[in-house]
Amino acid sequence: MKDDDVRDACVLAYDLLRRPDCTIAPPPAMANFVHQPRLSPRALTVAQDSIEQDPAFRSFVASRATTYDVGEAGMRWLGALDLNRVDDLHRRIAELEVQLSEASHQLEDVQAQLLERTSQLAERTEQWRQALRDLSADQSG
Repeated sequence: MKDDDVRDACVLAYDLLRRPDCTIAPPPAMANFVHQPRLSPRALTVAQDSIEQDPAFRSFVASRATTYDVGEAGMRWLGALDLNRVDDLHRRIAELEVQLSEASHQLEDVQAQLLERTSQLAERTEQWRQALRDLSADQSG
């Protein structure tokens, strides 16, 4: 692998080729690696070379990639993201808004869980305090 930033894009390329609904044949150099359960560094280098040398295959991968799958650097490498193009910038902003919304919902869920747990702990603490008061009253009376 020549560049760590493109690793996820190369892994995605193999994932796309493994799908039952894949409509293209793998580039010849990648064919031997497609069904290997674990991708070797050599397989990833072959994928990178195939993507760089085959514009149709690059387009196939780029059209199915998201920044979630391959990161922003991977998208730029695939040619699927150019933040100087208005459409790409709007698409990236929309993706970030979705990620922000998902993170916000996750945060709300965590806050609700913490509030519930805090309430349970406060109730349990009060039960222990009452038990100690009762024990103290039994011992003194």
